[in-house]
Amino acid sequence: MPSVNIQKAAQNKDVFKIRSYLIADILVDKSFSGIFKEDFEYCLKNGISEDEIYETHDNKTLSNEVSEENYDNLHADLASNFSKERVEALKKIAIKLYPPKPNSSNNSSSSNSSSNYQRYGDSARHIKTDKEGNKLIYVIVAGVAVLIGIILFAG
Repeated sequence: MPSVNIQKAAQNKDVFKIRSYLIADILVDKSFSGIFKEDFEYCLKNGISEDEIYETHDNKTLSNEVSEENYDNLHADLASNFSKERVEALKKIAIKLYPPKPNSSNNSSSSNSSSNYQRYGDSARHIKTDKEGNKLIYVIVAGVAVLIGIILFAG
């Protein structure tokens, strides 16, 4: 199930927030096989087109080098240019760096379901649920903070 935040952003057609949440999803779903894919597909099914989600590529040369450093650089660059070309380059590197495990299912909970620990593809995230049952994804807050820091210090 997509996060409450992505549902609200899609309902409000807030493309900036959608991109921000998708960038944060990548922090916890490095293989693009779990929450990123789920949230992206939710947006498409709820009236947000790929043309709206993706920006025109900034023509910056994208390295195909398979390394953590290049992966991190491409991920950080999504904050300033969320282009399909950049996401696809990141996915190609992710497949080699973080291949999904053959026996894992994308949205299966671990045997510790009572500890708020969920697995998404090859990535994991810790979630907390409030009184209304909404998932509070602290990783998104951390991801947005990192992106803001990158923007402030790079500029």
